[in-house]
Amino acid sequence: MPILTACTACRRQLQVPDALVGRVVKCPLCGDTFTASASTAAGPSALAPGPPSLPQDFTETRSRRRADKDDRERRPHRARAEDDRPDDEARFRRGTADDEYDDYRRRPRRRRDADGDWEDDYRPRRRRWGLEGLSDDYAIELGVWFDYAKEHYTAVLGPMIGYLLLRVLFTLPENIPLIGPVIALAMLFVTPALDAGYAIVAIAQFRGKRWSFGDFFAGFRWYGSLLGNFWLKVALCILCMAPSLLLFLILVFLAAAARTPVPIWLALVVGIINFVPAIYVMVRASCFDVQLIVDRDCGPWEAIQGSWQLSRGHFWGLFGVSLVLGLIVVAGLLACFVGALFAWPFTVMTWNAGYLAVTGSAPRRLSRRDYAEDDHDEI
Repeated sequence: MPILTACTACRRQLQVPDALVGRVVKCPLCGDTFTASASTAAGPSALAPGPPSLPQDFTETRSRRRADKDDRERRPHRARAEDDRPDDEARFRRGTADDEYDDYRRRPRRRRDADGDWEDDYRPRRRRWGLEGLSDDYAIELGVWFDYAKEHYTAVLGPMIGYLLLRVLFTLPENIPLIGPVIALAMLFVTPALDAGYAIVAIAQFRGKRWSFGDFFAGFRWYGSLLGNFWLKVALCILCMAPSLLLFLILVFLAAAARTPVPIWLALVVGIINFVPAIYVMVRASCFDVQLIVDRDCGPWEAIQGSWQLSRGHFWGLFGVSLVLGLIVVAGLLACFVGALFAWPFTVMTWNAGYLAVTGSAPRRLSRRDYAEDDHDEI
């Protein structure tokens, strides 16, 4: 016949079989262990339901929560000083931004874990680097840029060729009579976002991030900044060419008034004067503007300012690199246009490797294990 006993912790009445009298049993309610005996059930005071006691681990958890809350209320909310920032942010401010800086810039959120305790959870926050950490104190090493591009070239070759063929297909409707010019004009508002896909994929590949073919179309996330940046560069180009164009029109008017043709050498001189300032401005204003928009979330004019800052004192070096890469693409076009399919991805990877090098965040080196994983990863 079972006997009545009471738990020594929660004071709840329990029925214990005769076979367990004198043995250690576990309370099914609070989980505490005690020795079951008839003495625990003897007398009305032992069986009187007293105030229930909480488990020890629950009591400790509640005390720890109260202490944490009091500490948060007493803690002053102050901005983190420069010397208190972790090394990752310090490296970023010197121009060495990397993925570890993203882990630091996260928004804490309190939530309960599986045991009911409070812990900090983190939500990723969208980066907003801007022009912080940019400097023109660097050296252009084209050989190093080539080395980085060759390491990652095979990983992006197939997808970039496929995207390049899609871009060619997008331009075919521009040759349709009557509506072709209208389509070409409409493409001017789409092309900046489509062109940014090369930089997005290249930077993701260099930094070891996962990407897919759909990331080539991710430029529409920065559609406003890319479109505004494009038309700002068009306006700058027109302003640079306006004085020489005005001079050329004056010469044509004078030649028509005198009924004499414009000398060929004079037309060549005016043409050179016309394009030299435009080339200078375009190289400095657009060398890394797209990368600054998609990588650092810069605005249209801010990207031009950053590109101008990075190219200060390096115009001839960047112009020489762009000339070499252009010759590589031309050589590919001469090879029955097929070589351009392989040359264009290499030039894209080289230029974006240069961007990461000059901004202080060198591209990631691939190891043998990475090469083995690239053969099995889905792109």
